[in-house]
Amino acid sequence: MIRIGLTGWGDQEDLYPNRTKAKDKLSLYGQYFSTVEVDSSFYAVQPRDRMARWAAETPESFAFIIKAYQGMTGHLRASPTSPARRRCIRLFGNHWSPSLKLARCRQPCFNIHLGLSAIKTT
Repeated sequence: MIRIGLTGWGDQEDLYPNRTKAKDKLSLYGQYFSTVEVDSSFYAVQPRDRMARWAAETPESFAFIIKAYQGMTGHLRASPTSPARRRCIRLFGNHWSPSLKLARCRQPCFNIHLGLSAIKTT
């Protein structure tokens, strides 16, 4: 199955009628698209009750793609073996696993940052 969606539902002003309230955007978005990337999870771990609310505001067939927290992807420049990164990975597993099932999350999205040092120049 191919799903069509966008990276987030809140910043796409052209999708909604004028003066659509932020709290109404996800349910409107879900009427036209079958998936969305949750970008806010890259910046902060989202509370479980928020995930449950998002699931309730969308059709049963709707899918969420959860973007991994930046502390896990190399964007915070921590060593791959650092305690901070290991804590992030534990948090992802402990916190997100129940939420992923609850909110019909189909997969996490890991945008891995390789850093400029990984690019070979000649």
